[in-house]
Amino acid sequence: MSSLRSIIIKRLVAISAALLIVVLALTVGVQIHTEQALACSQAAIRFRQIEHLLTENQAALEATVAAYRDTSLNNAHAVAHILDHLPEMRTNTADLRRLSDELEIDEIHIFDQNGVIVAGTNPEYYGYSFDSGEQIGFFKPMLADKTLELCQDIVPNTAEGRYMQYSAVWSPAGEYILQVGMDPTAILEMTEKNELSYIFTLLGGTTGVSLYAIEPKSGEIVGASIDAHMGKNMADIGIRAERIRTDGGGFHAVVDGTRSWCVFKEFNGYLLARIVTADALYGDLQMKVLEIFFILLVVLMCTLFSISTFINHFVIKNIHRINDRLQRIADGNFDEKMDVHICREFSSFSTHINHMVLHLLSSTDKLSYILNRTNLRIGVYEYSPKMKGVRFTDFVPVLLGIGPDKTHELRADQARFREYIDSLRANPLPEDSSVLCIGDDRYIILDEIARNSETFGIIKDMTEEVRNRRRIEAERDTDLLTGLFNRRAMEKRLSELFAFPQKLGCAALVMIDADGLKEVNDLYGHEKGDLYLRAIAELFRTFPRENYLAARQGGDEFVLLLYGFESDAELQDSINALKYMQSHRAANLGDISVPLRFSFGYSLIRDTSDLACALKEADDRMYQQKKHRKETLLGDDRTLL
Repeated sequence: MSSLRSIIIKRLVAISAALLIVVLALTVGVQIHTEQALACSQAAIRFRQIEHLLTENQAALEATVAAYRDTSLNNAHAVAHILDHLPEMRTNTADLRRLSDELEIDEIHIFDQNGVIVAGTNPEYYGYSFDSGEQIGFFKPMLADKTLELCQDIVPNTAEGRYMQYSAVWSPAGEYILQVGMDPTAILEMTEKNELSYIFTLLGGTTGVSLYAIEPKSGEIVGASIDAHMGKNMADIGIRAERIRTDGGGFHAVVDGTRSWCVFKEFNGYLLARIVTADALYGDLQMKVLEIFFILLVVLMCTLFSISTFINHFVIKNIHRINDRLQRIADGNFDEKMDVHICREFSSFSTHINHMVLHLLSSTDKLSYILNRTNLRIGVYEYSPKMKGVRFTDFVPVLLGIGPDKTHELRADQARFREYIDSLRANPLPEDSSVLCIGDDRYIILDEIARNSETFGIIKDMTEEVRNRRRIEAERDTDLLTGLFNRRAMEKRLSELFAFPQKLGCAALVMIDADGLKEVNDLYGHEKGDLYLRAIAELFRTFPRENYLAARQGGDEFVLLLYGFESDAELQDSINALKYMQSHRAANLGDISVPLRFSFGYSLIRDTSDLACALKEADDRMYQQKKHRKETLLGDDRTLL
């Protein structure tokens, strides 16, 4: 087998002057490609500048809008507090105007409790109400909820169509609604800075270079460094939609009658374009070609050039072959083998690469060994489009709970493995979407990262963590004596349900207090008293599970939510059942049985019901009933047992 040096020397005889023309043609092509690539690079830089300016302007706009909304609400609160302490100012237009000038507010309006403007800085608006138009009607929900404070987006006002930003709050005493209006000039000016035409004005243009922003569906030019092209269709200036590419490359087109080089990019729903005329792009190419020609002519006459040309023609060609196969190996196709044997050097090189591939293939086994030895319940897998199957560690089948046949199937078929992984993602844990359920009481976390077309995944066993977490949550939310929810858990669930009244259906909130607990404790001891409370808790379980929530509030007090009924009649049947239980149930205290007595009050829940108000109403009614039952049942006996 010949050496690389001897092969190169033998081939040098075949080199001829004809290479000059070939190399020159290639050089011209490279120069053209270089100019085009430079134009694409410059276009990418300009596009990034446009994107950066738009992003910065958008961030500044959002910050200004947020600050303006906060200022508007703060001004509304400030005026409301001032007028609350100085009520005589409410009807004095001059005082209100002075106050608005001091606070740099454009308008102050006072609405009565019916939503009608009765005072303010602008008498011409008196009599307008929340029903006078869509803009002013934005604040109408405040009539039903005095806790609301609203800040409206910038819209034309009802009376004059002038752009304003309005905020409204209830007065501290809840007597009237105070609204302030502020001129949003700063926000409107900043919005103009986010227009493409403004950006193009900032960036300016160079001779032979123009910038465009095009709406892709209609083809309308919505931004241009050439004012005359604004509003035209891109076809009108010679740009055909079917030729546009947005991958960073460019193409030639005759734009506005001039052959040009066009580069496009998609951004925020628009097509950004940088167009360079051929004269500006290739202006000095002819001179460069002549210079290169003379340089190549001289170099060709030198032996060093002959050797260099031969290396490019023969050696580099084979290096490219090796690089192509190395690329496929790097992409994960470890079935690829090196078989370049044109000389001893390449043969040795191929052998070493093949040994390296075998070493890499053993890495999965090594990783499995390490993970198994460290007792980490973690599995690792990887695959890429260039691979036939999937590589994963030995613990992956254990974590996924699959047998040998399924393991072999998934290891050999990348598509089936991907489908299987996607099916696992379809079953997340309700309380934690990052945890996946893969069977009866078994849980994992599946994390993947894709890079350079390769996918690397880690599977971690979360079964014990999920079980422990659920056990802790159950212990935290359960009253140990009765097995019902404790007060904290009940408040949380009631808040969640009252936040979405449609889930409640026909519902009632019931407050319950055990009668006679003190007598049970005094006569039979506190252990019997605990049994007495448990007996009351057992009454709630006679209701269908989907129609009640029950909790022990503390001591001898309970709270019961009856909900999910389709009609008020069904709900009333359950309340009547609770009334029946007041006089027809006994508590088994072990060796004795005593009448089970309790008082309750309830509040019917409607769509507009407030949780705190409902609790108070039920509690008040419960105490009224308790007082009545005590007077009725005790008599002269003075005992409920």
